[in-house]
Amino acid sequence: MHRFSLAEDSSPPSTDGTDQTQRLDNAVATIASMLRPEDDRLSPEEVDVLQRLSLDRPDDDVLSIVLGPLNLTKSPAWLSREQWDQRWAVLLKGMALCAGMHNPTISLGEALAMVGWAEDRFTLMMEANDEAILTFVEWASSDFADAEQVVNWDDVRRLLFKSGGHARQIRLRIANDYFRTIYALRRGSS
Repeated sequence: MHRFSLAEDSSPPSTDGTDQTQRLDNAVATIASMLRPEDDRLSPEEVDVLQRLSLDRPDDDVLSIVLGPLNLTKSPAWLSREQWDQRWAVLLKGMALCAGMHNPTISLGEALAMVGWAEDRFTLMMEANDEAILTFVEWASSDFADAEQVVNWDDVRRLLFKSGGHARQIRLRIANDYFRTIYALRRGSS
């Protein structure tokens, strides 16, 4: 049995009201649509720029290409502007690398199992603090792109933007999906 000592984020949930929460909840589906080749809201050049986003110092102009129309350029009170931009940069970069590979029925945990993430690596991701989680999400995005693995990018968004008890619940659900899939894959190959 695996036991996680999940990283706690002591920051309180957003107090910006339900309007921002609603925008966040709808953001991934809208961004996934925007990244589809047949959608004309983003040019191929803009998608290419998103794929090359710097996570250390994300360019506000690049982020605003996507976040501006969604009215998500302002960070909530519980998160610094730098952290907000970094989290969006890793999410947008991953989604751009995996354009057309958003599927709300394939959880993050299931997708990580499908691309062969080792249990040790997965456990480190689930225990990662705010800074380290960005690196793990970047690695996962690259693996998803290489394997052409669809994933529910909203799970990734929740992992990046939820805090405290909400983050713990998200991580436990991701872990349950991962281990359920790992065990199913092992049973199927026996």
